[in-house]
Amino acid sequence: MRTRRFIVAVALISCLICGFLPLPYPVRAADVSKRDYMVVLGTDALKTSVGLKAFMDYKSADFNVSVISMPDVAKQFPGVTDPVERLRLYLDSKVQPVPPYVLLVGTLPEIPMSRFFTYTDRSEYDVMTDACLLYDKPLSFFDSNGNGKPGELTEYITSGLLQKFVIGRLPTNSVATLDDYFPILVKAEKRYESNPVLSGMVACAVENFVEFRYNADKEGEKVKAAFSSVNWTTLYEKEGNYISSLTSDPLTLASFVANWNKGLDIVLTSAHGGNWRRIFNDSDKDGVYDEGETQWVNFWGKLADLHNTVFFGYINGCDTFIDSTWNTASYPYIDDLLAGKLLNFVGYASQTVVSRDIPLLSDFFASIANGYSIGDALLLAKAKTSKNDILWPWWSVVVSGDPSARVNNALSSMKSVSSGEVFQPGESIDLSWDGVNPTWDYNVQVGTSSDFTNLVKSEIVEAMSYTISSLIPGSYYWRVRGMYDNGAGSWSAIVKFTITDPITLLVGSLLSETETNSITVSGSTNGDSVLVNGKKATISNEKFSIVIPLSEGNNNIVVAANKGEQTIQKSFIVIYRKPVQIEKTVIVLQIGKSMFTVNGVSQSLDSPPVIKNGRTLVPIRAIIESLGGTVSWDGVARKATVALGDTSLELWIGKSVARVNGMNTPIDSTNAKVVPEIINGRTMLPLRFVSENLGATVTWEQSTQTITITYQP
Repeated sequence: MRTRRFIVAVALISCLICGFLPLPYPVRAADVSKRDYMVVLGTDALKTSVGLKAFMDYKSADFNVSVISMPDVAKQFPGVTDPVERLRLYLDSKVQPVPPYVLLVGTLPEIPMSRFFTYTDRSEYDVMTDACLLYDKPLSFFDSNGNGKPGELTEYITSGLLQKFVIGRLPTNSVATLDDYFPILVKAEKRYESNPVLSGMVACAVENFVEFRYNADKEGEKVKAAFSSVNWTTLYEKEGNYISSLTSDPLTLASFVANWNKGLDIVLTSAHGGNWRRIFNDSDKDGVYDEGETQWVNFWGKLADLHNTVFFGYINGCDTFIDSTWNTASYPYIDDLLAGKLLNFVGYASQTVVSRDIPLLSDFFASIANGYSIGDALLLAKAKTSKNDILWPWWSVVVSGDPSARVNNALSSMKSVSSGEVFQPGESIDLSWDGVNPTWDYNVQVGTSSDFTNLVKSEIVEAMSYTISSLIPGSYYWRVRGMYDNGAGSWSAIVKFTITDPITLLVGSLLSETETNSITVSGSTNGDSVLVNGKKATISNEKFSIVIPLSEGNNNIVVAANKGEQTIQKSFIVIYRKPVQIEKTVIVLQIGKSMFTVNGVSQSLDSPPVIKNGRTLVPIRAIIESLGGTVSWDGVARKATVALGDTSLELWIGKSVARVNGMNTPIDSTNAKVVPEIINGRTMLPLRFVSENLGATVTWEQSTQTITITYQP
């Protein structure tokens, strides 16, 4: 008997409804009834946005949503002049056991935004926004040398601080922009509630110089493996001397824009600035990339070129969180965000340190695949940083857009554990879940109805798994909840599974190529129905057969069988090539007449056909050329050479033996008098011998003395 694990990611806290999984510190279900979502506006004017109100109404179903402006915050802390410290103090009063989401809406100087470089033309207060807000330390903690410029590259700070908030940013002070952006965002987030099939693009350029190169393409492959359910398109560098060795399409501006406009859910770029290819050309062949041997090429399309909306992007590169006051030609992401072309993205407000594997891209995307929000996935990836790593790169990794957005609704729908999975009778099923340090135990229930009025099992267990077997065929449902010292937590999402015999599908052998414009697809199945390219096939005694029309070229034949909630599918490629129609040539001649016809069209001979020694002789050149052949004459040897296709004939005046492709051949084995002759100055050759040796057929009509030659290559 086999045991199969039925793994379920269940957040056993009462905020499960909003899809939040436990983070790397203990939280009890009874501690939070509903997770907080705080919107902080740079100006009071932004409160008038109808788009923002619609967004807040949508989020209110799952969160405790609140909104406050920076002028409102200033009124609460009149003695604090530094806006970062003022905002930190306000948010400190809102700390929860589960880190609240915070959406900062506005631009500098109205609202603090994350920035790292201190040498830019910026006020210094905006540099350490994230560090002050995310971690329980005042601004002075991050300026250890007391020079008034916190977060310099030389000031490495050991990590290990716990994050208090999950922050997203929307850098605009325009009410009109919010009114355009939020409706698009809400519509997109509602779409992902139903777990659509996802499409994504990985675009990785060559990173840095060769001696310090970061293998972006290999990181791209790790991301694809971590989120394998996405239909990924891959673009890697294929130009210059230093290119990706992995299989992919070439990364160019045209390929990037074309794939974007096919309709994508996720985009990952890994490049300088997130969008710059660095092409290396070692022109002097010295193995060293000298000055002038590299070329920078931007592959991110202009806003006008991007016709479709991408829900989420991870822009892996230096300084990719740059607002519209910077060079948007080089850093277009915020403009694309606000225009509704890139609704959410993770970027950098500083340079990155790739030698320390920052960020942990595959860990981040594995969390996204498991249903975490963008902000929570980033929090989890940061939590995996070793204590030897420096803190500054982590506060520079920021979320632009809604930090609670998810492309995979696995936490509420539990799709990631294959709801609807089918098991065989007698098979042991291991129901598993993720816990959050419950005080006591877990209550797991299995029933035959989704309301659990017909329970098969209801057990209290200490472990985070439960094995059940010996279930009879039928449909079943299961759920789990934590049992705490102050009562029970919320139930997890309900997962359905089925016990039944596995579905089978056998398809008979199909020709890979055919000249027939239809094909018969037949086979056998124990399923209830079979569809072949969407057409229902008749099943009799578990056998099916159906004729499918073919189009010229490649035909994808998809055979799908269904049995209850089980589906099995097989695909085949059949190439249909139309038969080549070869036209034949028909020549009609008449003894004594110079006119003849080729496929009904009249032509003339130099001399009329004659009968000599019982055989027809003709001036052959016009006939052979009408068939597509050639005739040449050697006056010295008195020899005529006739060529058509792969056949060559040599005939000599007065000789009864000719050569066919170099082989001596009698012209007429029954009549040696039949030879080529010169009559009235014209070379006359035996018609039947020449025609038949060239592959044509000759017929004779005695009553009209007509000869018909038919030739088909």
